[in-house]
Amino acid sequence: QIRGTSKPMEFTLGPNPNTVEDEYIDNLQQQIHFMELELKLLKEKQDEEEKSGGLSALFTDEKTSQQHIYQLKDKYTHMKKEFNQLIEQLSKKKLEVESENNTLRRQLESLNETYGKQDSKKKSLE
Repeated sequence: QIRGTSKPMEFTLGPNPNTVEDEYIDNLQQQIHFMELELKLLKEKQDEEEKSGGLSALFTDEKTSQQHIYQLKDKYTHMKKEFNQLIEQLSKKKLEVESENNTLRRQLESLNETYGKQDSKKKSLE
């Protein structure tokens, strides 16, 4: 019996040579059927992975794995460059804020001294 069918296996080389051809055609049709099922399963799996947004979504094109590695390296390098630029900008902003804070603190201290002196003069005049 042929696997996957209910036909009993027959090995006759008698007067009808079409039996071998028919069996060969049946086997090819079975292979096509199984390949279609496999393709359907692979498509379903790919759809699920794309919906989940995993790394496999990056590999849907015809590129080789080496090309994907280079693509990921480029993306990493670009992201790292942007991150470093952002850190530099934030560091500059931090220095500006600290400088302004020190200036305002000195002005406040100066004003407190001035008002403290004026307040003490006012009390001495009273």
